[in-house]
Amino acid sequence: MEKVLILAYNFPPSTRASANRAKAWAMYMHEFGYYPIIITRHWDKESQITFKDDNQECGSSIVVEKHATYEVHYLPYKPIIRERLLVNNSKKLWFKLFSKAYSFLKLFGVYYFNVFIPYANFQKYADTILKKDNTITKMVVTVFPVFLLKFAHTLSKKHKIKWIADYRDDWNTSDLTKKIGVNNNKTIHNLGVKAEKRWLKSASHVTSVSDGYVKKLELFLNKKDKGVTLANGFFEEEMEAYKNIALYDNFTITYNGTLYKSQPIEISMTAVKKLILKYPNKTITVRFPGITNEVEAEKKIKELSIGIEKNIITSNRIPKNEVLKMQAKSHLVLMVGHIGIDDIPSSKIYEYIGLNKKVLICPSDNGVIENTLTNVGLALSVNTAEEAYSMM
Repeated sequence: MEKVLILAYNFPPSTRASANRAKAWAMYMHEFGYYPIIITRHWDKESQITFKDDNQECGSSIVVEKHATYEVHYLPYKPIIRERLLVNNSKKLWFKLFSKAYSFLKLFGVYYFNVFIPYANFQKYADTILKKDNTITKMVVTVFPVFLLKFAHTLSKKHKIKWIADYRDDWNTSDLTKKIGVNNNKTIHNLGVKAEKRWLKSASHVTSVSDGYVKKLELFLNKKDKGVTLANGFFEEEMEAYKNIALYDNFTITYNGTLYKSQPIEISMTAVKKLILKYPNKTITVRFPGITNEVEAEKKIKELSIGIEKNIITSNRIPKNEVLKMQAKSHLVLMVGHIGIDDIPSSKIYEYIGLNKKVLICPSDNGVIENTLTNVGLALSVNTAEEAYSMM
C-alpha cells in the first residue's frame, strides 16, 4: 500500500466534529490502496467540555497506536506561556494586561515563529518521520487549525512531497469570520491572506466540504483546477444504537451547535413561544446543548425566552453519546439558516441523516442544507414564524 502522512489536530478521542473527518480517512483509505500515518495530539477523554479544556497540558510522551490498516501518533500537548498562566491567574490584573500584550504580539509573530504555536511539534515530528521513511509519497493536512498549512508548505519544500490541503472550515474566505478587538486590524488580516495564499501554492489540490467552499477557495487562489469537494458524513455503526430510541414524553425541539449572529434564531423562538402560550397545560421543551459556551448566543437565547424560561434548557457542551441520544429522543431538530449566506454545510445535518430525524430549517438557507436534507426526505423548510408554528 502507498503510505500517506496526515496532519490532523483533531482525531479521536477528541470529541470535536472535525475529528470524524480524519477518523474516516483512517478507517477507509485502505480501500483505495493507501496506508494512513496520522499525526495528532494527545486528548484527555474526560476534559473536553469547554474550549479552555483544550489548552490544558496533555500527554507526557509520544504514543504510537498501530492498527491493521493505519497508525496514529499522539504527540504531547504543551500550551504556550499564556495558556499555562491562564489556569491559575485568569482574574488577576497583571495577567489581563500581559494577555492583551502577548495576544497582540502573537497575532504578528505566529506567521514567522513557531514558538507562538502550541502544536509546533507536529512539524518537527513529521520532519523526523519523512527523513526516516522515504516511501511516504503523499501528505494531507486538515484544518483548522490553519497553521498546519504552514507546516505542510515547509515540509513539502524540504522533502519534495505532494500534499493536499483539506478545509473543513474556510479561513480568510469565510463569511462567518468573527473578528473582535485587535483581530480586526487590517494589517494582520492582510498578513493572514498573503500567508494562506503563499502556503497553498505548494499544495497539489485543495479539498473542502461543499461545492460552495471549494469555489471560494479556487477564486481565492486563482486556480480553478485545484478544488475537489469531499462532503462530510456519518458512521452508520455509531448511529445504530439511537435509531429506535423512544422519544421524550414531552414535545421537544433541540438545537445543537454554534449559534452565529447571522442566524435569526428569533424566528423559530417566536413560533415556539406562540406554541407554548397556546397550550399552557402541555409541557413543551426546547434544548440548546453547548450554548452556554458562547456568551453572546446564550444572552440572546435568554432574552428570547422571557416568559417561557421554564421551557428552555441550556447547557455546556456534553459528551457526544449524550447529545446524539438527546437528538434522537427529540421530536424535531432545528437548523437555522444564515442571512445572506447559502452555503454553510453544517456537519450536524449528517448526524440528523444518520438518525433519520425530521429537521425544521428556519429560516431555510436555500442552499446546501435544504438541498441535502430534501434529497433524503428530512427537510421541513420554512421562512416565517407562522410557517414554523404550523410545522410544530
